[in-house]
Amino acid sequence: MSPGNPWAPPEGWSLRELPERAKPGDPVNSCDAVAEIHARWLMTPREGLGGRSPRDVLLDKSDHLVWDMQDRCQQWSMLGACPAPLSRESAAFRLGGFGTHEIVLYYELVRHLVGECWKRVVEPAADAAPAASSPDDVLPWLRQVQDRWLSEPDWEDLSGRTPAAAIRSERERIPMACSGKEAIVDDDCPLCQMLADSPQPMFWHLDGCNMDDDFPFSMYCRTRQEWEDERREQEEFNRKFDEEWKQRQAGSQDASPWSEESGSPSIWTKSFSSPDSSDSSPFVRLFGIGCHVAELGSDLKTLPDTRTLAESLNRQFGNLQAALEDPSASLLESVAERFCQELAAAAEAYPDLAEKCADLERQLREFAADVSGDEGP
Repeated sequence: MSPGNPWAPPEGWSLRELPERAKPGDPVNSCDAVAEIHARWLMTPREGLGGRSPRDVLLDKSDHLVWDMQDRCQQWSMLGACPAPLSRESAAFRLGGFGTHEIVLYYELVRHLVGECWKRVVEPAADAAPAASSPDDVLPWLRQVQDRWLSEPDWEDLSGRTPAAAIRSERERIPMACSGKEAIVDDDCPLCQMLADSPQPMFWHLDGCNMDDDFPFSMYCRTRQEWEDERREQEEFNRKFDEEWKQRQAGSQDASPWSEESGSPSIWTKSFSSPDSSDSSPFVRLFGIGCHVAELGSDLKTLPDTRTLAESLNRQFGNLQAALEDPSASLLESVAERFCQELAAAAEAYPDLAEKCADLERQLREFAADVSGDEGP
């Protein structure tokens, strides 16, 4: 490659280092040597990039793109229509920088290219093309590999889109949208069912959770000092949390991580609703109740012969949601009372869950009374 090519590998970059550094049996794209070559590529300043490293270019405008996409999501939600895309001829489209989706996909693309080079240079098959003697010889083949990867919809995370289409959508500032039904991850979850009934569009984002946990691949820290400071803060937080959790498990503190601050009953260990939510909107309070119904359903899954009961509780929650959506809310109290009767039956059948059922009954009655009073004359 010519010295001016911004994508030429840094001096000293060599796939032939990989066999000596890789661990036996490791997949090509996850071995330490591949990660090191990838990191070196990202961190090495390049003449074709004006003396900046590829990492500097990737992150240069990413913060702006994140907030721009967030604004587009809010605009779509409020207006009920997809915002107009940027013109592909505009400077904002051509020169707007890299957003989160493109950074994540670029990471995966580089790993794919290195893996394909491994197969050709390090561990070639018997019928493989001969290894290139220079970077110039392999460049046309690499371009074909890149174009094929970008144009094939093989990504489960992209819901049938190609990587090229996902990148283009982000450059056009069009959020990745789906319906509530498409966003469901658990058909048995009352919150997922609540989500499925929502007319609002749902948005999903690639977040880099599968990228290597090292500074060169960090999308949110510009300097190594920032990254190290964040790691120390996270380690300290984890240490304190583990210590406090052990104390709670030993009985020296309340079992719930929220009880000290909020006064909420310690019986809810996997979900939370604010005890001071009377001033919140009815749908926010309904969501909190749904969180507890989901936890109760999770508990029931650990017990035998509870499928019918779990389905009934989810159905009662759906009825509660429908009653709340009725402008008159005239059926809310009777629906809540029927829900409470179902909870009382669950408590009688499964005494270990009686405390949670009783607390949820209390919340339902308070909720129905407050909302019905607000709707009254």
